[in-house]
Order: sequence, then C-alpha cells, then structure tokens
Amino acid sequence: MNEEPSLPPNELPEKKTKNVIVFLLLIIFPPVGITLLWSITKWSKISKIFATFLSILILLVAGVSITFSLVRLAYYEGGIQPFQNQDKLAQTYLKDKYGKEFSIGESTGSDQLGGPVTFNKTASLDEDPSVKFHVSKCLARCSSEYNKTYFTDTYINGLWSKQAGDQLKKNLPATDISKVATVSINGPTDNVFNEQTKEIKPFTSLSSVDRSKLSYSLSYVPVQRKTLTYEEKVDIATQVMKAVDYLKTQNLAYVDVFMKVLTEEEVNPRSQRLYQPAYFVRIATPRVNSSLPLNIDEVNVEMIVTNSFKKS
Repeated sequence: MNEEPSLPPNELPEKKTKNVIVFLLLIIFPPVGITLLWSITKWSKISKIFATFLSILILLVAGVSITFSLVRLAYYEGGIQPFQNQDKLAQTYLKDKYGKEFSIGESTGSDQLGGPVTFNKTASLDEDPSVKFHVSKCLARCSSEYNKTYFTDTYINGLWSKQAGDQLKKNLPATDISKVATVSINGPTDNVFNEQTKEIKPFTSLSSVDRSKLSYSLSYVPVQRKTLTYEEKVDIATQVMKAVDYLKTQNLAYVDVFMKVLTEEEVNPRSQRLYQPAYFVRIATPRVNSSLPLNIDEVNVEMIVTNSFKKS
C-alpha cells in the first residue's frame, strides 16, 4: 500500500500556529478571520462554511450588542435623554409645591430592560440639609400618562423623620441612642399640608388618629471597637429599652427598632478599615406572619442581651 505523504516535522508547528491564529481571528475579528480562512487554510469546504457561519453569527451578535449600547448611551447621556434637565424641573416642582429651596442629590432610579425608566433621586432642604427625602418621576415606559407628567415626593415624611428624631433626643437626652440613632417616618400625609399657605402640620402636633397610620423606624448603630463586657451589653440594651418604652407611648401604627453594634472583634480580614456587625437585634410591633424575634410589647433588657449579644 502506498503511504500518504506527510508534512515535514518542521511544518507541523507552523500549520498548527496558522490554524490557531485563524481561529482566534474568526472570534475576535471575523472579517479578517473569514478572509484568511478561505485563502490560507486547508480546511475542508464544509468546515470552512460552518466556521464562516459561526463567525458571521458572532459578528451579528456583537453588532447588535454594540448598537444597543450606543442607543442607550445616546438616550440617557445625549441630547434625547429623558433625564435631561430633570434636576432643575424637580427643584422647580418642589419650590412651587412647598415654597422652599431644595437641592437634588444622587440618583436611586431604576432602568430595567423592558420596565419603566424612572427619575428617582435623593433631595434635601437647603435651609436644613438634614431633612432628606426622595423625589421621583416616571420618564419612559410608564403605566399611565399621569406618571409620565408629574413628580412625586416624600418630603413630608422626610420632614417628620427629622422632627421625630429631634423629639427623641429631647425625650432621651442622657442616652447615647439619642446621639447616634436615625429615625424614619413613613405613612399617609393626607390633610396635613395646606397648599395655600404651604404650611405642614409638624410631627409633634399630629393627632392620635394621624399617628395611628404611621410607621416609625429607629436604627441604632453604636461602634464599640473592643470586646464588650456583660455590663456594657446591659448598658446598651438598657438604652434600647428606654427608646422602646418611649415609642410605645406614641400611638404609632407600627414601630421597628433595629440595633446593630459594630465591634473590632468582627473586623473584615480583607480590609482592616471595615467593621462588621457583631451584635444585632430587631424589635417591632407584631404583625401577621411576622418572623421578627422580639415583640415590642414583651421585650425587656435581658431579652435584648440574650437575643442580640454573642457570648464573650
């Protein structure tokens, strides 16, 4: 039998290198890869057709992706972006509505493929930057023309949160919780704003009926950069309990107290500057199907220590 001629040994690496280069070019730069495929390789015709088809498919997918990205970039960052001038429009809306000057902060808007495109940013009151809230507006793919036309805001809830925090400090002046804790009020704001005079009923002046519709969230995150003794744990739990006792008298629809103590013993090994939560507890008004561990009507200092602190 006649043996088929074989390539000289020194040509084998060259042929392999050539095929690898063509294969890579078919993936990363299809036009050049297809040209070299048909001009310098000795692949079978069927293999060349199949490789050409896959390379063109890759080129089309890449082209569609790039085009989609450019359209999105032009839509959101260019002259037809829906966010254009929205900051100024939001400031005008807030000033017209409340008669005060506001600053627009960072975006918390969403842009989900196929879903609504929203302008959703934090805002603050110029005369008191600690009053923070959100202002939002649907810009595209809205559920109704109303959503696309009008802004909405949570300024009254933000103002009440600041006022409730001040009231907490006034009622718990000697505790660390009054210095560190943050307060958030959420709920309906009907019949508390006079559109003619621009006056808003203060949180401290709300009736029992108004308060009974509100949710009150208290977040207390002290930092103790050491291992806590039992006495220190009791001291922190006692401060939390004072806040709980105070909030139970406020006739609120829902109260949620969250405490998280940061300690040095929980330092993140990847970054010595980060402190991770070592102890935490959540105390809240009971709700149907609630999985919260501590009922605000039953909690005491010892329960807070037992449920939130690790054993030293």
